[in-house]
Amino acid sequence: NAWLEAYAFNNAAEAIRASFWDKFCDFYLEASKTEALAELQETPAVLLHVFTEYLRLFHPFIPFVTEQIWLELERPGMLIRADWPTVRPTHGWPDEVMQIDAVIRLISEIRRLRFEMGVDQKTKVNVELQPRANTDVFTRCAAVITRLARVEAFTINASPEVAATARRDASVAVDAAFTAAITLGQADIDAERARLGKQLEAEQNKLAGLEKRLSNEGFLTKAKPEAVASAREEAAKASATIASINERLQTLA
Repeated sequence: NAWLEAYAFNNAAEAIRASFWDKFCDFYLEASKTEALAELQETPAVLLHVFTEYLRLFHPFIPFVTEQIWLELERPGMLIRADWPTVRPTHGWPDEVMQIDAVIRLISEIRRLRFEMGVDQKTKVNVELQPRANTDVFTRCAAVITRLARVEAFTINASPEVAATARRDASVAVDAAFTAAITLGQADIDAERARLGKQLEAEQNKLAGLEKRLSNEGFLTKAKPEAVASAREEAAKASATIASINERLQTLA
């Protein structure tokens, strides 16, 4: 809504597209195909409800396409007259959203490493996860993770004797919420150093930008409190990620 109110239609359209494709299609829709979710009677109804909410959001940008889909789904009335989606405070679930976002990031990290190491899409990998928090959500989502990230053996070690960042036989994904050791065969140490170096540079640039923003009195006084809090949270995550990457680089030195 903020983008639309500011007449930033391109940003609004991209935000909707990214949410629809990266979260609903790539994660939730695929996750619904796992046995546990597929057997639930409410799963189709929930997916349909969310999809029709996206149709409402997309309608200002692709009205003819969304109106036709609305008609094909036999929804009541015309989409152009349907109410705009509203945020319901009772449906916020911020803690659950944060936990699922960590699961989505884990899947993305495994996929990214597979691509960087040239692993065939049909080849499965082994993953050892060392969560920093919310171990239970990774456990409950194990079937989703193994399906969406093409994982053969998925183990969760909340109290490891050896940190994942200390393993030389694996590629390591580092995140503020977890560290994951991904076995892709004989690890290429030089390639791993180069990859981590690029990630470190990106995180350092991100942190520098956030610190510059947070040191700006104009931003602190004029920005909305939630925007300032979000920037501080992102800075803390970037700092934690940088520390973990440096730990891994020292091990590979």
